[in-house]
Amino acid sequence: MSVKERRNMNISKRYRKAAALLAALTALCLALSACGAVQKAVEKAVENAVDEAAQKAAESIKEQAKDIVQQAAGTGGTQAAPAQDGKKEDEAPKPEYKVEGQVMAEDDNFRITFDKVEESWLGGVDFSLLCENMDPEKTLRFYISDTAVNGYMVSSLFVGDVAPGKRSFEELSLSSTDMERAGISSVDKLELSLRVSDANDIMAKPFMEERLCFYPTGMSDDDIVIPERKNAGRELFIEENDNFCFAVIGTHEDSIRGYMLDCWLYNKSGADLMFTWDEVSVNGFMIDPFWATTVAAGCRSFDAISFSDSKLEESHIEKPEEIEFKLRVYDVAHIMSKDAYSKVFTLTLE
Repeated sequence: MSVKERRNMNISKRYRKAAALLAALTALCLALSACGAVQKAVEKAVENAVDEAAQKAAESIKEQAKDIVQQAAGTGGTQAAPAQDGKKEDEAPKPEYKVEGQVMAEDDNFRITFDKVEESWLGGVDFSLLCENMDPEKTLRFYISDTAVNGYMVSSLFVGDVAPGKRSFEELSLSSTDMERAGISSVDKLELSLRVSDANDIMAKPFMEERLCFYPTGMSDDDIVIPERKNAGRELFIEENDNFCFAVIGTHEDSIRGYMLDCWLYNKSGADLMFTWDEVSVNGFMIDPFWATTVAAGCRSFDAISFSDSKLEESHIEKPEEIEFKLRVYDVAHIMSKDAYSKVFTLTLE
């Protein structure tokens, strides 16, 4: 099993614990009138989501809990006035998904089938998948990664073990935050990487390791419109060539993750690419953001590079003014080979 798989397994376990805790906190918001108590509880839960994927899920919950707190405290909110027919103004019709009973993948010893599709309580989309293990002896691990919706990378969590001869319903949960940021309201095209392997033998060859594509609403590629990225004005940095585009499109402060550089990436090549920064310095001080992300072939992605506030404080940096970094790009299928791209840049911030 790769380091990435082990990391994502831990993500799944931590996410489920964090999600259960945060679900209780959200319900608590409706019963409490004291905003301060709810906010502290939510902040504490977000702090416990230590890895990046769990943080993203927790932050999404935090924002929704904030809206509930505002309504409970009588401060209003952003809810639109209901129309005469009981629906919100300008509310788009809910998509009709048509994948129930469709087989995602199968082999002699396993089968994965779409069971149902529901809007999650977080506002994202949950695909319930029936995982069947027909192998009489081996426990199988079903693992999904590098998920894309309508041409944009979307965070997801899916890993489950099924004992010999058993079945299990597992949920593929798509991030509402990532979908909203990309301007996506319907999962018309779903791309994902599926790996099915022996859960107790990490060195064994997987039974399946493929990139798959589905059209849950019955549309075709010709019908699907990939949302265009809106230009917010002056872009801080952009590097573009025949294979990819990488842009820093803004900055913001995050109470949990620190100083953030908002990024947009577009993989124009036919191979899955991993992007990372190495040898990073801020105002002349070496500070590693520990950032890396994978963008599937032909897909786009919104992401953020974070710098810890504590690391900036240790270096006596009140405001980042100049960031020097080496942008490295790898072909995921040949990650041990020479970089597909490597170049040093200097980003000047106002």
